[in-house]
Amino acid sequence: MYKPYWDFNSGKWLEGMSEQDIDELNNQPIPISSDQRIKELEQQNLSLMDATASMFEQLISVQAQIDKLMKP
Repeated sequence: MYKPYWDFNSGKWLEGMSEQDIDELNNQPIPISSDQRIKELEQQNLSLMDATASMFEQLISVQAQIDKLMKP
């Protein structure tokens, strides 16, 4: 990390890093745990399976309508 230091010439405490460097350190994203990532991926997987099932149902419905139109 960074440590402030005493500047004997100015008689003040100064930061050991630039303000920009300190902000970059303080604003880094917090990494998520493996368990959290697994839960996120499982939820995404469920959402994708639901969307796939919905599309399949729509496909069946459209195919049924096409079959009706094609009957003589």
